Amino acid sequence: MSELPELSFVDVDLDSIKDTVGLVVVFLPESGKLDQLARRVNRLTRGALERFADSQAFASMKDGEGRLLSFPSGLAADDVLAVRLERRARGTEARKAGATIGKHLDGRHATVLAGSLRGVADVALGAMLRAYAFNTHRSPSGDEPDKGPGALTFLTTQAKRSKDEAADIPALAEGVWFA
Repeated sequence: MSELPELSFVDVDLDSIKDTVGLVVVFLPESGKLDQLARRVNRLTRGALERFADSQAFASMKDGEGRLLSFPSGLAADDVLAVRLERRARGTEARKAGATIGKHLDGRHATVLAGSLRGVADVALGAMLRAYAFNTHRSPSGDEPDKGPGALTFLTTQAKRSKDEAADIPALAEGVWFA
C-alpha cells in the first residue's frame, strides 16, 4: 500500500516563503484579489501571480481547479500552483482543491499557503486522498528514483485549530486507501 504524505500545520511566516522548496500552493478567489500570502508570492515572482489572476486562463477556471506556474523567479520552489478557491469554501469545493494539490504532489514537499482559509481540514483531506498511488508490487525503473510519499505543510493563521480539526485525516485516508 502507498505511504501517506506527512501532514503538518504551522503558523504563517512570510519570510520563510522565499526559501520554500518543492511546490508552493496559493489560493485565489474568483475576484482574483490576492491575500497577504499571495501578495508576498506575487512580489517575489515579480508580478507573475497577479498577471495570471488577470488572465483569461484564470477566468475560465472553476472552483477547485489549479494551474501550475513553473520555475518561478525569486522563489526556491520548483513550481507555484495557483488554485481557484474562495476563502469561505468548505466541503466539496475545498476537497476538490485538495485533490488538485494531491495530483501535483508527486512525492515532493508542498507548502500550502492557506492563511485564513476556513476549510483547511477539507483541503488536507482531499490532498491526502488524491495522493494515493498503489506501488507495492512495482519495481522502480532504473532511471526513476523512489520519490517517497511527499509532505504537506499548511501555513495558516490558526495552526493549532487546523491541526485539531485535521487530527483524524491520516487515519481516514488510510482507511479509504485500504478499502
